[in-house]
Amino acid sequence: MNFETIIIGGGIIGCATAHYLARSRGQRVALIEQNLIGSGTTSQAASMLIRSRPDPTLAAMVNETFATLKQLQDELEDDLGYREVGCLHVGNKPDTRSIVQQNADAARAAGINIEALSPAEARKCCPWLNIDSSAALRFCPEDGYIDGYQLAMAYARQARKRGVTIFQNMRVEQLLTSPTGEKQNKRISGITLANGEQLFCDKLVLTGGPWTTRLAAQLDILLPMAPVRSQYWITTPDQRFPSASPMTILPDAKAYTRPEVGALLFGLRDNQSVVAAPEDLPSHIHSFQFDADTEGLQALEDGYADLIELIPALETAALHQYISGVSSYTPDGRYIIGATTINGLYVGTGCCGAGVAMSAGFGRILAELVLDQTPFVPIDTFNPNRFPLADPFSRSFRQECAQARSRKR
Repeated sequence: MNFETIIIGGGIIGCATAHYLARSRGQRVALIEQNLIGSGTTSQAASMLIRSRPDPTLAAMVNETFATLKQLQDELEDDLGYREVGCLHVGNKPDTRSIVQQNADAARAAGINIEALSPAEARKCCPWLNIDSSAALRFCPEDGYIDGYQLAMAYARQARKRGVTIFQNMRVEQLLTSPTGEKQNKRISGITLANGEQLFCDKLVLTGGPWTTRLAAQLDILLPMAPVRSQYWITTPDQRFPSASPMTILPDAKAYTRPEVGALLFGLRDNQSVVAAPEDLPSHIHSFQFDADTEGLQALEDGYADLIELIPALETAALHQYISGVSSYTPDGRYIIGATTINGLYVGTGCCGAGVAMSAGFGRILAELVLDQTPFVPIDTFNPNRFPLADPFSRSFRQECAQARSRKR
């Protein structure tokens, strides 16, 4: 079978890319997923859509997701489960007050509606939050959260309606190039599936999340990222955490929260993030466990004091569930989007925990690159080749990627 473009990876980035490519009439596009659409790392995400970002490029990418979400709901005549509860950014200490203020200034410059709240106003919407009288408090009323799986399926449904061929439970065994010989002369030509079938294409897009590393390495492309643990906990239903509460970003505790059906979902970043080797990831991510602190108890203990200072009710709240996921992090915390050294081969990965929020931005950029159009935002800082000495199979390099997540606030 022949296609103009094949996308490998049916998570939210691959589905968004298929959605955008499907808008170009006449494009023969295939989307290939080794399991079921949206069943990998997308299904593990907290899926918070937050507009306030530290620079205009990131703000534009997340705004693209908001605009596309509205468009999808209108076109599909379906409620995709978006919950617009708003997001409160809290900085209690001098350094975090500065972070909150800088991000708010960048958001306003990007045209985002973000408001300054008084401590009394913040306590009214988050009665469970301990807020310092001098805290920096910024509230974005239009932020919210969604089920990442539902959004991925919406992208895929629209892509299929517009002619994209979707293969599920199909694992890619080999990337094909022609001619053989020097790397700089190679062009992507197709793929071989695990069942031996070959599909041919002019252009190939790798959006397989942490699995992308092993595929790209077949062609001596070493992507600068590593699979790092992300995690969150959910309390039992508790009337102290109203369902109408906004999400919160709490850099003093390197934490975030969002409501979860009468309970509170909260995430913490490790002091030293746990990282895995890409070759250790199974094809079914839900069977995978990191080999350190498997239940997140050490991370919870390390962050406990700062967390309880901000959310005293958690000291007596019962925990219902712990969810550990896999995020692809780069050493500089920037994404990986762009063309590779193989002609016709593109990558979109290294989402650094923001895949759902940035999904439409990723999809639009990748589609524009495939169609030889200028991306709608500058992408120089996302260059896949920006770390020429990167070795994702090296323990020391993976630790650099893990530290990037630990530094994130």
